[in-house]
Amino acid sequence: MINKDLKVAVLGAGAMGCLFGGLLAEKGLDVILIDVWKEHVDAINNNGLKMDGHGGDRFIKVKATTDTSNLEKVDVIIVMCKATALTPALNSIKNIVGEKTVLMSFQNGIGHEAIMQEESEDHKSGEIIEVIQKGYLIGERVLRPAMVKVAS
Repeated sequence: MINKDLKVAVLGAGAMGCLFGGLLAEKGLDVILIDVWKEHVDAINNNGLKMDGHGGDRFIKVKATTDTSNLEKVDVIIVMCKATALTPALNSIKNIVGEKTVLMSFQNGIGHEAIMQEESEDHKSGEIIEVIQKGYLIGERVLRPAMVKVAS
């Protein structure tokens, strides 16, 4: 059974971030997509996220933002941003990390585990308590703002 009270942030709203966030939102979870691409975020907020492929073509209602300053603490942060943007991305979300917030990284490559661990150790209140790592999925691409195509 899904805990629909769970607050989930997805850091990086590219194809994979939108896939995960969109599917969780579609199942009724409280999801916020976080990304720096304002046009994409605005289109998601105005029109919903158009998902083509997995599960059929449809629009999914999900929130998105470029600014986390007004957000409350979340239970889970799914890290989906590019590795080159990881440090500034983590710095931009410190205000939404609570005492029991869990970070999950589905990034590929090497080095991101160490960066996430450094950020958690540098976190003054020690609030980042767990880093879950290593996952592998195949997604396709963002076709245009607020529209992703995923492998079905």
